[in-house]
Amino acid sequence: MGNYFNCPNSFCNEGMKKEKPIRVNVCWELKDIRKCETLPKDKAYALKKHLDEEGGFCFWFQALDD
Repeated sequence: MGNYFNCPNSFCNEGMKKEKPIRVNVCWELKDIRKCETLPKDKAYALKKHLDEEGGFCFWFQALDD
């Protein structure tokens, strides 16, 4: 019986480990608010998009090596 990756046995699962969620340090400014925070990757990109739409900007965006 194979698995999702069409591997014939459980030996193939040895190299497949669940990845840690990526976190991102983000510093941003919008209107009179300036803030730095650590967010999950998807929330960081959503924030960056929101800032672009609202006339704010991101001055630091760095993925962490957890």
